[in-house]
Amino acid sequence: MNHAVKDDDDAFGTRRAAPPRRIVFATILADEQVVASIAPADAEPDAQDAGACAWTDPVGLASMPLRFAEHAGPWGVAATLATGATPLRHGVLTAMAIDETSLAPRLRRASDADRPWIWDRFAAQGRTAVVVGWPGILDATGSEVPFATLAAIMAPRRLAMLADGQTPANAPESWRSADPQEILSQLVAPAAAAPELARAAFAAATRSEDRPADAATRIVETILAAAHALEALAPHDAQGTRLWAIGVPLRKEPSPATTDSAEARRDDRSETVARAQTMLAAILARLADAAGEDGVLLAAAIGERTGRLWHSGLATAPAAAAIDLAPTILQLAGLPVSADLPGESLLGKREDTAKSWDIARWSVPDPEGSTVTRRPPAGTIARQALAARRDRAQLSTPDGSTPIDAVLSRHFESEWALALAQPDWEAALSAAQALVELHGREIDLWRVAFAAFQGDTPAAGETAATTLRVEHPDSLAARLLPLLSSGQPPRELVEAFDLAELRIPTQRSIIGRAAARLGLDEICRKALAPLVVHGFAIPADRIALASTLLRLGEGARAVAALGGIGLGAESPARLRILRARCLAAAGLRDRAIALLDRHLLQAPFDGEARRLREHLAKEA
Repeated sequence: MNHAVKDDDDAFGTRRAAPPRRIVFATILADEQVVASIAPADAEPDAQDAGACAWTDPVGLASMPLRFAEHAGPWGVAATLATGATPLRHGVLTAMAIDETSLAPRLRRASDADRPWIWDRFAAQGRTAVVVGWPGILDATGSEVPFATLAAIMAPRRLAMLADGQTPANAPESWRSADPQEILSQLVAPAAAAPELARAAFAAATRSEDRPADAATRIVETILAAAHALEALAPHDAQGTRLWAIGVPLRKEPSPATTDSAEARRDDRSETVARAQTMLAAILARLADAAGEDGVLLAAAIGERTGRLWHSGLATAPAAAAIDLAPTILQLAGLPVSADLPGESLLGKREDTAKSWDIARWSVPDPEGSTVTRRPPAGTIARQALAARRDRAQLSTPDGSTPIDAVLSRHFESEWALALAQPDWEAALSAAQALVELHGREIDLWRVAFAAFQGDTPAAGETAATTLRVEHPDSLAARLLPLLSSGQPPRELVEAFDLAELRIPTQRSIIGRAAARLGLDEICRKALAPLVVHGFAIPADRIALASTLLRLGEGARAVAALGGIGLGAESPARLRILRARCLAAAGLRDRAIALLDRHLLQAPFDGEARRLREHLAKEA
């Protein structure tokens, strides 16, 4: 059934389709090689290899590439899928959270995002929603809907014993003296649902062991049984769409015994990937069954850098961004799509109008007076914890660090990487300054100087530069400081650097862009190409490399260098014209003309674009 929601009186007179009875919204944590083997991380949807993108599971699910911010990590991507917010705005950057009262590290709770979860939006509209095992949430405390963590269902026999008043022999020591209901109350919400959930999980695991199955599909059976049990306890809603939000771990299969042969190791890895693909297909088939004929499945597989979205019953665009899933689910259910969601619903999109994913979409600001957060932003709490370190000398370890140090370091490192990728220079500068306060390292001082230069904050940059010159006078970072200027870079300085020394992405960025301005094409290529390949390039790096490759007549590589930036990034006219030139140089003249036509609809008086379009049309 096609559940694409259309206007009641569209151009074709199509009536609005009935909302699905159930939406199964699943996040599958998968091995990067497994996801990449199915969906290569191509730069643009229309540039993908059709054969690689046509993989379907046994029940014929359609699929599309899923774009998300690199360096967000699996917890950050899962939180983006379920909140519709960008990682820096929902605040879920690492596996651990910081308690807002004690400012100590703790496990993540169901209420830990700085933006509402999609299931909370359902509950606010009086709809039924249940959550089982959402990635990164290890404590059900604060949930507004029936919720079971993965820990609550992964060991059903132990939970069933606890629910019956018994304590398993291998249970943690803290369990032996605690009441089973108290133990489960943190893993299941409402706590009264814990015994029934445990019995359902136990029964499902027992049934699945009666027939041959792998560990992943047995886990899915248990998860779905838990979802049924929670839905039965939820307020009954006979008319509205019900939402199941579930997380499925697709564990890596152990490889056979290692061998000294590189070819044999490759064969072993290929077999492992093939087994994982088979498990993934079985998981998707079971999830589709759970959605039913009058339901919809949205299943996102998350690798380290690559994602894939499988779906049933939708008419959508050829690609999706992680921020698009929340508005899609709301529109599917016939609920209003809040203005604080920066993504776009996938329903009704067409290939000629769909936006390609680009970095700028992760920087969309929330409108004034939009959704009120339910807790202080994660960045605010992290900075409070950083300030409180000075008063915690008694908690320090022998090396002078405090227990919160590792959590704070991971938080600010993640914040820096995400801000750099967007780019959000204000957030990048803030994260770099926090890392200086935490560690005071040379690399962190350089980060401050770099972010201050990019964000045009000279006072902060000069402070960091002065410290670098005084404390690290002979360091590579100090030697690079003259290039942090908008003036013409010293040619002899750029040519003197050994690129093998440049191990920090931002240092390669500065050298590569300076070389591009000087026309030192080979230095630019060698400095910036690795950043693009490994996902560390900021938009300015991609533009500089693409311009250099275009000048060298390498149009196809220039298109690849631009990657996903272009239609929505800063200076869109310049980027669209550059992309059109690269496409034409790559022999893709029709695509270049189509891009210019779309641009001229928005900027009809752009003379440069019109002249280029006329020139390409004559050549055709």
